[in-house]
Amino acid sequence: MKKALIKAIIGGGLILAATQALGSKTYSYTTIDEAVFAQEDHSQAEYTKAMMSTSIDEKIRLFEQFVVKYPNSQFDKYAYKEITLGYYANKNYDKVIINSDKALSFNDLDDESRAQLLLVTAESYIVSPDKKDLAKATNYLQQAKRVIGSAQLSKAYLDAASKLERIINNASQPKAPAVSPVDSAKNLYAQKNYSAAADAFSKLDQNDPKVDYYYGLSLAQLKQFDKAIPHLLEASIASSEYSKAKDLAYNAFLGNVYKDPKSGRGYNSLLTESTNRLNQEINRINKEWNDKYAKEFTDEEWAKIEPESKRERAAADARIAQLKKDADAYGVNLKKDADTAFEKLVTDAKKRIGK
Repeated sequence: MKKALIKAIIGGGLILAATQALGSKTYSYTTIDEAVFAQEDHSQAEYTKAMMSTSIDEKIRLFEQFVVKYPNSQFDKYAYKEITLGYYANKNYDKVIINSDKALSFNDLDDESRAQLLLVTAESYIVSPDKKDLAKATNYLQQAKRVIGSAQLSKAYLDAASKLERIINNASQPKAPAVSPVDSAKNLYAQKNYSAAADAFSKLDQNDPKVDYYYGLSLAQLKQFDKAIPHLLEASIASSEYSKAKDLAYNAFLGNVYKDPKSGRGYNSLLTESTNRLNQEINRINKEWNDKYAKEFTDEEWAKIEPESKRERAAADARIAQLKKDADAYGVNLKKDADTAFEKLVTDAKKRIGK
């Protein structure tokens, strides 16, 4: 059993191996002095019965009864050891600690048993949910190392102690602060991994303005403007910290989402067409005047046509001015219709978040 236990520690499967060993039909210890074990003692039969049990729980029960019934028995130190290893196999680390200390209180406990108990107690202080204490784990480990060294126990014990020491050292290292799911998603956005960021934000609390804001930004970067706008608007309404999100939503709406009800075309497309038509008409008017008057004339010829050229220039300028006025009016009306549609989105966003 002792060899199986130590091999398990260095192999990283201490609990499993201990469980298997405790449940084995051949489970026994060779550390008990044969002469002592053979003495006439009223407790010997019950001790032997407990030792022969192949059930971990039954072994624990019998030995717990034993130490109560025979508080001064020569076998108590080993009974507490069996109880300790039983609870260790069952991963009940709090009771490992309690019963191990009782076994270790016996000065005549053999060195190998003492080393085993010190090692499992050290580990229990590492993994116990309720009694985790790295300082105590270190203390028991140092005691185990002294016993192992002074008793010149096998290298397996040293390896087990070294493994526990590494676990304690790693557990003692300051941990980096945990990154919240929101910050994790923001990091994806900062890394320009917009698809992953959008997916991460979609799984978070949509009532959080920060989530709405960055989710909207991520969707906008993916050119999913119709999905981005509601999130940006809700963020701007819910928190003044994200008030600029409304402008972002407006620009995205005006440039990429809005469609003129009459033509079904986008705002930028219609505005660009209007501007191009205006410029073409201005160029045509100027060309007509230039073709007629922007060339060389004699003084006598120019004197005859100058009044007419001025009248036609004035008419051309007036026509151009009217065209610009009409184009401006068209742009204003177009934007007015777009603004009305956008304000409806704002109203809908306010209703969704109860504002």
